[in-house]
Amino acid sequence: MVKCRYYQVVCPCGKTHEATQMQAGGSIPCECGINLSIPSFRELKTLPYEDREETAAPSAHLSLDAEAGVRQKRMGVLCFLMVVALISGGLAAYWYATFPEVPRVEEMSIFDTWRLWQETLRPGIAAPQTRLERMIEENQSVCRRWIYVASSICAFSLISSLGLLFLKARKHESPKRKRGSA
Repeated sequence: MVKCRYYQVVCPCGKTHEATQMQAGGSIPCECGINLSIPSFRELKTLPYEDREETAAPSAHLSLDAEAGVRQKRMGVLCFLMVVALISGGLAAYWYATFPEVPRVEEMSIFDTWRLWQETLRPGIAAPQTRLERMIEENQSVCRRWIYVASSICAFSLISSLGLLFLKARKHESPKRKRGSA
């Protein structure tokens, strides 16, 4: 035997429905056609209730609103996309901040400065790249690639989360439009 508490929730049509703590924040259909919303648990505790002994758990014959489950899944996806956007945005900012730069003439050694001067005097001859120049060029291309990837993931996550928010608002507005046009 399980002791269960049933709270009395009154519909605007006057019919009294019973709700459990597990149904707090959800909704139940009434015979009048209204989808009666059940108050939050804090408000539910202020309503009159009745304690009864049950042989089976109350969740066996009570069902939660299907819309609440969809809402929770959508919010979970939104939170996941926002976390992905924050992480990828942070990585893109980090890689951008640590982007390797080509050494300036003031920072070059005398030999490298002389070599650069000689290359500018002979514009028609292509000098082979030094090992340092190749390493800098490779690091820059790798950093650029990762900045593009992280920025793309960040943009995709933000656009997807905004799309989910828009679809959510649009879905809830569409029944109101149908009632107003009919």
